[in-house]
Amino acid sequence: MDHFELVFRDDWDFTRDILKDDAEHYISADGSFLEPRVSDESNNWGNRGSLLASYRELVEAMKAQGIYVSTR
Repeated sequence: MDHFELVFRDDWDFTRDILKDDAEHYISADGSFLEPRVSDESNNWGNRGSLLASYRELVEAMKAQGIYVSTR
């Protein structure tokens, strides 16, 4: 939750500006926010890299408990 709040609340102005003006530098054309497909997910956006790492850890923990169901 801490990393989510950092990206989408505390750093919202920065996040919004990146997604509006510079997304191609942080998310490849065939990527998404959760799977950006770039070599450095923290490139000048450290909180996003931490959020993605925390998200992936949460998904693995949920899978291990049998409570994660992928929608894709």
